[in-house]
Amino acid sequence: MRENLKLVFKFVSLVIVWPFYFVLSIVSPIFGAERVFQSYSHFFSLFPGTVGNYLRNAFYRLTLENCSDSAVVSFGVIFSSRLAELGSRTYIGPYSIIGRAKVMDDTLVSSRVSLLSGMKQHGHARIDIPIREQQGEFKTISIGAGSWIGEGAIVGADLGEGTIVSAGSVVVSSVDDYSIVRGNPAELLRKRSLDCLSD
Repeated sequence: MRENLKLVFKFVSLVIVWPFYFVLSIVSPIFGAERVFQSYSHFFSLFPGTVGNYLRNAFYRLTLENCSDSAVVSFGVIFSSRLAELGSRTYIGPYSIIGRAKVMDDTLVSSRVSLLSGMKQHGHARIDIPIREQQGEFKTISIGAGSWIGEGAIVGADLGEGTIVSAGSVVVSSVDDYSIVRGNPAELLRKRSLDCLSD
């Protein structure tokens, strides 16, 4: 019964969101696809509770590169790029900001986390012109399946499968599978293993 209700809610949410997606498709060529998408992302971030979760999931299933119907996008979450991907059973905590990130299955992203589009978004090599006018490089980062990113962390590089990023950490370089990292810049604390199963 509960699963049937969820299916109904998902369908109704898609029906509600569809007109917004239709308008987005029409005005994107005029104002720019990313700019319009970001405006809609801000709008849908404001719906509270379970209703908001269903509406956001429906909207991102229509607009992101890929979004599972089991992904949860919480209140206040903003996507800065349509190139983001959310795998099955992913959770994005409140007030997080998601750039070009491929978030794999079963990943938990705590609140106020920033997943950046790489670490070179702003060029700064020249001093004769403002930084805002210099060409940057946007990259899609990969967040490995089963990872857990703690409160307020900033991630600008790939995370391996089963990685844990401690709260407040800043990840600037790639992290291997089953690592626990912390700090600014984040450094390896220890590796996760199966040793605990033998106790």
